[in-house]
Amino acid sequence: MALKALAFKACGFVQYALDSAPLRKEETPMLVPCLALLEEDRDRALFLEVYQAHSQLLLRVAGRVLGGDRMLAEEAAQEAWIKVCTHFESFLSVPCHKRRAWLVIVMRPEQSQTP
Repeated sequence: MALKALAFKACGFVQYALDSAPLRKEETPMLVPCLALLEEDRDRALFLEVYQAHSQLLLRVAGRVLGGDRMLAEEAAQEAWIKVCTHFESFLSVPCHKRRAWLVIVMRPEQSQTP
């Protein structure tokens, strides 16, 4: 599928998610690139469930690791979510009770690259 068409499909899915799930409007720009990486609607729906369950935790951990800098924390969390989508099959193979730890571990290397 062409990238433009995939991005459009992801945007439509985000609008559907915004209409049917408790996502904040400011989260939309973060979700579009992530959802564009996933080809199946089933995977997008699973990703949104994971995102809703863990996004605030990941942002809080990133904020603590990065000294409370909200912008750096959001960037680190965004990179972690992109890694989740890039390796979504691997993520799904992680037992549910270990996914929070997996997310934090994936996010943590990003903090060492910032000044």
